[in-house]
Amino acid sequence: MKFFITRKAILVLFLIAPFLGANAQLRERWEAGGGLSMVGYLGDLNREELLSHEFNPAMELFLRRAVGEHLNVKANMLMGKISGSDKNYQNRISRNISMSSPLVEGSLIVEWDMYDMNPDFYRYAHGYVNAYTPYFFGGIGVAYTSPDIDFSQTNTPYEYIRQGIRRDESAIYSKYNIVFPVGVGFKYDLDACSGLAIEASFRIAMSDYLDGMSQAGNPRRSDAYQMVTLKYMHRLGRYRCFPFRPRR
Repeated sequence: MKFFITRKAILVLFLIAPFLGANAQLRERWEAGGGLSMVGYLGDLNREELLSHEFNPAMELFLRRAVGEHLNVKANMLMGKISGSDKNYQNRISRNISMSSPLVEGSLIVEWDMYDMNPDFYRYAHGYVNAYTPYFFGGIGVAYTSPDIDFSQTNTPYEYIRQGIRRDESAIYSKYNIVFPVGVGFKYDLDACSGLAIEASFRIAMSDYLDGMSQAGNPRRSDAYQMVTLKYMHRLGRYRCFPFRPRR
């Protein structure tokens, strides 16, 4: 009877061992880091095109958690500014509206790695080797803007634009708006504890007033902004990776 129970226990352990191993590899796969971004505004002071005419520097901080072999969840904070001006376009000089605004964004993002990047696997099974992967991401966030918009220099001959300016000047709109980040990136491990990433993304807003105007532009299209970011990450929760010591 004892032998039967022991054999049964061994069989159960054999069956669940792969799952325990996977969980062990994923346990404590936390990463923290930061990045430098260039943020380009896309809204009523841009034409309908994919690239902004004004980019501004920004800073990002993030905390990322692996929840699967290819899947990560990331909390991200962005701090920077957006700006735009009709002076960037020859055919809009008479309207001559300009804007700048601080930008603070908090978002929750899901990342999908094309290739499996499992530092525990490299470290404990084979000794460390460099790893890389393209990745794709999407999520939801809240963006704060407080636009300082200058309507005073306009010299437009079009009455419908002047009417739109008057409506925008008296408009009441929220400074906090939902945004949807989507983008692609490329990660590369420098060593078992740290890595770099470069990514490009769009933030699509659920508002046409991130820039403080709508009726004087195109009220049928929401605002957005785009980003190119270079990031550094450090793995947490593993011996010799915390606090910030490379594994030998």
